[in-house]
Amino acid sequence: MENKKVKVTVNGKEREMSYEEIILEAAKQSGMSPYSIATKIIQEVGSKGSDSVSGKYPGYEGYYNFYNYAASDGGSPIAKGLEYAKNGKADMTVEKKNELLIPWNDQYKAIVGGAKLLANSYTNAGQNTAYFYKWDVVGVTILKSGQSQSISSSKCFRHQYMTNIQDPTSQTSKLYNTYVNANIINEKLNFVIPIYNNMPKTNKLPSDIKEESGKMYYMIGIGVRVRSTPSTNGNVLATMNTLDEKVMVLQRKCTYADGYDWDKVKLSSGVEGYIASKYLAPCEDEKIAKIEGTNIKAIPNIDAKTMANELGITSYEVTKNGKKIANTEKVGTGYKLKDTKNNKEYTLVVLGDVNGDGKVTPADSTIALRTYVGLSKITDAEKLAGDVNGDGKITPADSTIILRTYVGLTNINL
Repeated sequence: MENKKVKVTVNGKEREMSYEEIILEAAKQSGMSPYSIATKIIQEVGSKGSDSVSGKYPGYEGYYNFYNYAASDGGSPIAKGLEYAKNGKADMTVEKKNELLIPWNDQYKAIVGGAKLLANSYTNAGQNTAYFYKWDVVGVTILKSGQSQSISSSKCFRHQYMTNIQDPTSQTSKLYNTYVNANIINEKLNFVIPIYNNMPKTNKLPSDIKEESGKMYYMIGIGVRVRSTPSTNGNVLATMNTLDEKVMVLQRKCTYADGYDWDKVKLSSGVEGYIASKYLAPCEDEKIAKIEGTNIKAIPNIDAKTMANELGITSYEVTKNGKKIANTEKVGTGYKLKDTKNNKEYTLVVLGDVNGDGKVTPADSTIALRTYVGLSKITDAEKLAGDVNGDGKITPADSTIILRTYVGLTNINL
């Protein structure tokens, strides 16, 4: 279809149009997104077309059905779809046929008329996503012209476009890649997400990978390459094409190169390599503070009250060098929190705040580097604060992360 022009009839006049022009016209007349239309066509007939759009199918020469509309399962689905392209439905009025440009006896009529049909039957009826096309949980019925829409749960589950349960996933994957390739992935998008009663908090993909020496993370990107070294020049060991697939992170943000933070990971296949940190999300919600023995480890830039609330400590006081601080004051490494209800005291470890001033600054990065080469001696709490990537030691990688956090290029997580 790409860069190909065809001869079609528009408003009674023959002209030559590209598929791109036809799809844009279909979007204009139907109100649908041209990207959605193109994705739907590719999903139904493939990027190189099928018998539904060859115009040569025996008995239906010269007819086209780019959306496989009415091509129901069982016994010659292509013939069923092309029968619709030729004659429409038996009870369809002449006016309706004219509106939908039936018969679809050229590519323009089939693409534009089919888009208008989808818009009227699905998108404008509330089934306005690929998910709703398959799973009719909307329950909207379009009545005769001039009457209002009726919404009833009893009407749900009766109006599906396709039988293939993987169709919505496949379509959205294609649509995502289309947005990426067109460099518009950062444009404003509206997502329509159904929320059901009694849903679990998460429902991720299963995995055979065991949590032994690292934390579990999910893939949040498609087509992400796992490389042999933490660099865009590293050899590609694997390509991750499934959202929510689990990987084990052996080292979080172990280095920075080529504009990315990099994580060392292990896949369920046993392959170990490096993935850009931006494509991974923790399996559990990131905590901002947690108790580890007699220490409380926390992310930077949180106040005493926020930290205590996270830990579920209701009666407490936080001190700096023996002096009580306000609940709204930011906490730092070396501060003490006393749980007055349970009579317990903890030393605070704020990741990145190596010098204990309550902030993450280049001074912390310098101390981390001096500690690495043996020029500075620091307390145990400060050592824990300097190990921001959690690999059990202070290295130049930690110093880099601290600096990048200071200038706002990355965040420090627990």
